[in-house]
Amino acid sequence: MRPIALLVMSLLACVAASDTIKPLFETDSVTVYDRWLWQHRDEYPGFRPIRALVGEEYSGSGWTRLMSAFLTDSGTELVRYVYPDSWQGIRVEQVSNINVTEDGDHVAVYHRGASAAGTTAFDRLGRKLFDSKRDIVPRFNLWFRDTRTSDSTQVLNNNGKVIGVLPGLSIRAASGSGDTLIAAVSRRGTIVFDHSARIRWQDSMFGTAPRVAAISPDGRRVAVITRDSAGLHDLATGRNKTLGLLPETATRLRFDRVVWSDDSRRFAVYRADWDVVDTALLWTFTSAGQGSSRPRKLVTNCGERPFWTGDTILLIAAPYFSDLHWTANKEPTPGPCRVTAVAPRGGLQTWFVKGVFRWANVWCQHRRSFAYVDKSRSHAVVFEVPIKY
Repeated sequence: MRPIALLVMSLLACVAASDTIKPLFETDSVTVYDRWLWQHRDEYPGFRPIRALVGEEYSGSGWTRLMSAFLTDSGTELVRYVYPDSWQGIRVEQVSNINVTEDGDHVAVYHRGASAAGTTAFDRLGRKLFDSKRDIVPRFNLWFRDTRTSDSTQVLNNNGKVIGVLPGLSIRAASGSGDTLIAAVSRRGTIVFDHSARIRWQDSMFGTAPRVAAISPDGRRVAVITRDSAGLHDLATGRNKTLGLLPETATRLRFDRVVWSDDSRRFAVYRADWDVVDTALLWTFTSAGQGSSRPRKLVTNCGERPFWTGDTILLIAAPYFSDLHWTANKEPTPGPCRVTAVAPRGGLQTWFVKGVFRWANVWCQHRRSFAYVDKSRSHAVVFEVPIKY
């Protein structure tokens, strides 16, 4: 083969290699992931271990029933809780469904059966805190009840005691600033409240318009996004600033995310119609409300998740589709992951991570490193994005 041909092939191989991110760690066992994370806990303090799983337990006589298994940070099974609590005697009530939700040091186990349903609250070590006949959601080391259909949301402590009542919250999409303040969208607009469930600020900028909101990590400012506007509220001074979003935000665009940088100096707004190509728009603003007059137009791919790393915005599409055929009416099939880096001056870099990524699973970030965990299928992937600051 001629030298020029070898050179071309070598260059193509280098380009292809640079477009693919090789996982640092991959496993089909959540307990193995927890052990690996424990061994590398100083390297990845932003990653979270898996606290609890749902599985099945088998008796010697052949009975099968669902259970929730709690795991320690090192991946060793600590204790198991099975519903019903006792299976003495011949008849055993089969629980038809168990789901687990984790957040921080709290775990909620939702159980459904033929005669009863409810939620049991546990701490990170699997110690039972209290029972609730209605669903509760763990967030920010608190418990929230009636977060979907009610006009009000109860806030509970670890004893199951109601410490406050707030307007009906969308608490799963809320954001917090450490252990200080929490911002959430409610039926009365955006509200900011503390860990005693006291409202510190209530949004009046955009009336009852649908919105998303996020509080900066330093707890000073709240970004509020509606279909055609962006607002910024300074909690220290009480001042509001409205930032108009340009006509590119057509009414069909229906997916919004707002995310602050770790240093609280800037925030990004990502908007797209999931199943229409070339509809993704990305705005960046400073904490003072300054930003470019026009958004960056990007290729849409299945509701990408935005993350900041330094001054760069990373968009992760998992799973990624070469041709956008997914719609909101069905769950996308598993596939590879695509990572797009949007530099401060608008440059783009794209990489692919091979694997079996699925929609709506756990993501953790520590600087340029990411951990993806699919608890239902016990699959975990850790990789690092090779961007240069």
